[in-house]
Amino acid sequence: MNSCPLLLTGALCLALSASSASAALTVLHSWSMGDEENGVPGQTAAATLVDTVGNLDLSLTGTPVYETLGGGTGVKFNNQNSAHNVLATEYYSGTGDVGVTNTAQWGIEAIVRIDVLPSPNQELGVLEIGGGQDGILLETFGGGAWAIHRSNVAITNGANPVAVGQTQHLAAVRDAAGWQLWVDGVQVTSFGTAAYDPAPGIRLGAGSVGSGDFRAFNGVISEARVFEYTGGFNINETLYAVPEPSTASGLILAAGCLLMGRGRRSLASRNPGHASGMEG
Repeated sequence: MNSCPLLLTGALCLALSASSASAALTVLHSWSMGDEENGVPGQTAAATLVDTVGNLDLSLTGTPVYETLGGGTGVKFNNQNSAHNVLATEYYSGTGDVGVTNTAQWGIEAIVRIDVLPSPNQELGVLEIGGGQDGILLETFGGGAWAIHRSNVAITNGANPVAVGQTQHLAAVRDAAGWQLWVDGVQVTSFGTAAYDPAPGIRLGAGSVGSGDFRAFNGVISEARVFEYTGGFNINETLYAVPEPSTASGLILAAGCLLMGRGRRSLASRNPGHASGMEG
């Protein structure tokens, strides 16, 4: 076997890593929902979800299963309906602190798919950091619109409809003025609130924004991250906008970087039909 392409790939990958080290966005925690755990579609998800960047592994409640999402693997949560919200019987959780150092410049993001539109007043929680008065939750609200909810303080209203059956990228981004909601690369709404340090606690696939096992998720989540940034926020540094290689050399580079733990799939590769309609 000729090792030169692999050596070249390694050198190029290290060069890319060096350039990305100076980027404005720094990932604090990342959960790939089956990639690290070698998940097999149809099988029950692993009891422990590995944080591939930080040290906040999450523990499983219930028996969700792995499902293919585009070119990757996700976890399909099938929580129970209730009259108002959705009872959380399947989700990942942990008690750790995400360790945000700049409370005015951080955010959370996820890649998801919902196959059935939520009923009016149902809130489907994707990712919650903290709880009580000091949490933030990415969710649906008001019968199928994406929203962000600061625990019992403020919520965005009817921001952007769920694209049923399509892979979507969501991000809740904190800046000096408050919270911004980004859906598929576009900022769709925001609300003002003072900066605050998120309380300990993480739930993926559910979120109470207070107390109780409510606002659970029905659908597939394939990746989730917590990040900080410096300067102006750039959506093109998130999971939304990672380019897919288009040439043979690009494929070799991507494969080498993935082997070295320095690559990831683009949103376009997970949902080719939807990618052409996204704005960036």
